[in-house]
Amino acid sequence: MQKLEQDDFVGAGFRRIDHWEVHPPKINWGDVYKLWPLHQKLEYLEKLACTMNHAADKIQGERNTLNDLCVKKEEQIQSLTAAIAQNNAMIQSEITRANEEKQQFLQAIAEKNARIKELEDGDNT
Repeated sequence: MQKLEQDDFVGAGFRRIDHWEVHPPKINWGDVYKLWPLHQKLEYLEKLACTMNHAADKIQGERNTLNDLCVKKEEQIQSLTAAIAQNNAMIQSEITRANEEKQQFLQAIAEKNARIKELEDGDNT
């Protein structure tokens, strides 16, 4: 499987979302947090860091799953495109064959009609 670059997605019609800030806004901790003792702040921040790490891990897992799904869908689209092209070629071939057969029937009918007219003209003389 080929690794897709960010530009590949943009080139395929996806829009780049530039929402990452170089300096994200700082958390407004509030007065209650500021009054906590240092050990309580540390415990809270460790729990917060674990929560954020877990959320980031879940997001990355979902992103990877969606990326794999996109790769599979792209493969399906390419496979279906090839199948449609093959089907169209088969239909074109069948139409061409049917048209040739129809032309042969029309030519045979014309020859038979000419022969009938010839025989009718021969009887009338």
